[in-house]
Amino acid sequence: LSGLGTAASPAFQVGDTNSGFYDSGANEIGVALNGALEYEFLPAELDLKGNNLSSVGTATATKFVGTGSYHEIGNNTGAVTNDGSWNARLNISGTHHARLDLFEDADDSKLRLYVHTGQHARIDTVSNHEIHFGTNGSVRAKITSAGLDVNSGHSITHNGTTVLDSSRNLTNIQRISTADGINDAGTAGSSTIFNENGTTADFRVESTDNTHMLFVDGGLNRVGINRSSPSTTLHVDSGSTNVNSRFESTDTAVILQLKDTT
Repeated sequence: LSGLGTAASPAFQVGDTNSGFYDSGANEIGVALNGALEYEFLPAELDLKGNNLSSVGTATATKFVGTGSYHEIGNNTGAVTNDGSWNARLNISGTHHARLDLFEDADDSKLRLYVHTGQHARIDTVSNHEIHFGTNGSVRAKITSAGLDVNSGHSITHNGTTVLDSSRNLTNIQRISTADGINDAGTAGSSTIFNENGTTADFRVESTDNTHMLFVDGGLNRVGINRSSPSTTLHVDSGSTNVNSRFESTDTAVILQLKDTT
């Protein structure tokens, strides 16, 4: 062992005159194979020079594969492919049943997790601070600063039962509770309550030709039948029909009681 050596003629030769170790720079040790620099030991760093690193040197070994700034760690890892601006990638299993990608683009650092072969299920973080969930190569839902966003054409299920269909209709709901007081228990023996909190929310039922076939004015405490603005507690408007109301009984007589406070 003498001198600094070169890649073509290493100072410490192994096997032949152009393979071995040599001084490749200040505080650096180069590993030459067949006259070319293949690996380089730097202070606190191993530079692979774009080469692969295998644990046992066989095709089925766990290997570190690098091409430029793109790297893979995995089982039976093949050639590195850059299908993004990836700076690092972690592959688990040779067939990519699970894969974790760490990469950067012009905007931000990103994380992508693939589960199953062919990107059938994946989770992404994107540059606008969103998390995307996808299957079969398409985004199905995402979490944004505004909340959970389900993409158009997809539904939400609970224990396998659809509760929000692809047309944004609620289905198979046992109970509905909203901030403005709609409360629907939806079970036998229960009741359906509108405006339980007693706000000024109105209730309106439409018919074929009437937008206010039944109308409850929550602010004025009035009920209108065929009337959009009831002027009394109960206001029945028959329009152009002379018979305003009909009270019918199967008994021999019909009694309509009117009672005051006395």
